[in-house]
Amino acid sequence: MSLDIVSLKLALRIDGDDQDDNLDRLLNSATQEALRFMGRMDVPTFSTDGYGDSSSSSSSSSEDNEPMPDVVNAIFLLVQGDLDGDPQKRQDYVDGAFNLLRPYRVSLGMA
Repeated sequence: MSLDIVSLKLALRIDGDDQDDNLDRLLNSATQEALRFMGRMDVPTFSTDGYGDSSSSSSSSSEDNEPMPDVVNAIFLLVQGDLDGDPQKRQDYVDGAFNLLRPYRVSLGMA
């Protein structure tokens, strides 16, 4: 599952290109919101989170560099919440997204 505008439009069932600029802006914003929540600089992938096949001596597969599906779904939920325009519904989308992102949080430490 890719983290791009084509995949986003498929997930949100949006046809046409008239909303592409807005969707691109919302996708970037949602990605930043997810990264802040997770305490990460980059979107977790199969290879960075220990799911890649480290026993293979050949170059890693393209799947290893794909974002984790839960993270992609969470980011798409955040975009959907912004598109919906209802603040209460947005909070429901945010709650769902953060539940998907919670296992990928790092550097929680004691504050």
